[in-house]
Amino acid sequence: MNQETTVLDSMLQNIDQLNEEEAKAFLKLIYTRINIYEKGNGNYLAEKLIKDISNVFTRVPEVTQIRVGKK
Repeated sequence: MNQETTVLDSMLQNIDQLNEEEAKAFLKLIYTRINIYEKGNGNYLAEKLIKDISNVFTRVPEVTQIRVGKK
């Protein structure tokens, strides 16, 4: 198994650990950014959108660890 697969599997496991409230919050963050990209004045570029959504996902493990008291 390569490192990319390990990282992907780890992220999917963290996503599975989100409770409903946390998952909804993340979906709202992602939707807001997509909406800004689609409806904005053109200053919010696709590269920024991808970076922002990626940053949202990097917070998933942190949220699940805080909730279960591992942090």
